[in-house]
Parts: sequence; structure tokens; C-alpha cells
Amino acid sequence: MGSFLWTEIIKKNNLTYLNNLYHNDIKLLKKYKPEMITLRDMAMPFVKKYTNPNYVSWIVDKQVSVNKKKNIKSILLVGGGTGIINDKVKIVINQLIKDENLIIYTSPNIYKKYKNHDNLISFGFSDKEFLNIDLIIGRPGIGTITDSIKYKIPIFTIGEDNNYEIQHNISKILKLNIGLDLSNRLLDCLNLIEHILKNNKYSVFQKSLSKIKTEGLSETKNFILNKVYE
Repeated sequence: MGSFLWTEIIKKNNLTYLNNLYHNDIKLLKKYKPEMITLRDMAMPFVKKYTNPNYVSWIVDKQVSVNKKKNIKSILLVGGGTGIINDKVKIVINQLIKDENLIIYTSPNIYKKYKNHDNLISFGFSDKEFLNIDLIIGRPGIGTITDSIKYKIPIFTIGEDNNYEIQHNISKILKLNIGLDLSNRLLDCLNLIEHILKNNKYSVFQKSLSKIKTEGLSETKNFILNKVYE
């Protein structure tokens, strides 16, 4: 289950030291073409080519009622567990803390480095906390995108160089029209926030988020049960 195959990541990220693994995997995929539960909105090309995909909508553990927001005051800044984009996160934090009207929430590991700033708060990732967030900025892994969709929060993405999966995720976010890519505009983050508010794009992002289906959990359950009893 997932949105990608590691075989594709090996090829696209040019991990030549894993060539033997790549060729063995391709051989097995061609031979068996296994069934795979995959997110309809995010499935990568190798999933479509080498598996028999069963597409499901977004998988959230429970449905959340969210009110439409008109302004951006509370921002969640996340860098992902790898730490690869820490330098980019630093640039964004240094821009955001300039605006004293903003409250910036971030993961505990990032907060420890910048905790002397009054408008920076450690985030606990609870439902209650997410309901107070107006915008997510960060590395667009599937977990972060799922949070964006579950809580109907627009997202500004920060990409990783030479990471095919993350670049694919960014392209899908832009296609879904739920956010912007900040990767090459880190120093403009405050201007971009002001821009999406003035031109009504913030409202458009929220409208797009409200239309995304999140019944993947029940769809996955039904698929598995049908396989068990067929």
C-alpha cells in the first residue's frame, strides 16, 4: 500500500549502487504485477505501470468539521524527519518571525533551536491544535499532505533537491490546487501569504480542499474484505 514503488525512486534518483536491486524488482513486478492499494490523487507512474492498482481516496482516521478561514494568523512550519531541508526551514523561520502578528507553530526539534522568539510555539500535532492552523509550510511528505487535506489547511511546499518523490508530490499539490510551491521563493514567503489573501487564492485553496474525498479508510477496508471473501 502506498503511492510509489522504491524501484522508481532508485531509478529517478539515480541510485546506481542499487542497480541489481532495481533490475531484480522490475523482473518480479513484470512477472507477478501485484495488486496494490494506492492513493488515487498521488499514484506515481511505476505504480500504474507495474502493479494492478486499486485506487482509493485519501485515508484519514476520522472526519473533521472545519470552518472556512478568511485570514492567515497561525502557521505550522514542518521540516520532515530527515532534516534535509533544515537550511531552507531556517530561511523561512527568519522571514516569518519578522511579522509579530503571526504565530508560528513548529515541531519540537525545530522549536528548540529558535525558542527565544515570542511568536514561535512548539506544536503537539493534536486535532485541537490543527484546527487553529491557517497555513502549513513544509516538506510535502504524504503525512503532511494528509494533514493538509484532513484539516482543510492550504499548504506552501518546500522541496528537496534530487528527490523525485517529493517533486512528484509538489506537482500533485499544484494540480489539486491546494497550495503553492515555495521552494525557489523562500525569501518571499511573507509576500506570498499577503498575495494569496488579496487575490482570493487562499479561499480558492480551501474550496479545493473541501472537494477532496477522504473515504480511503472504508474503501481500503471494503477492498480487503472483498478479497478475503471472494
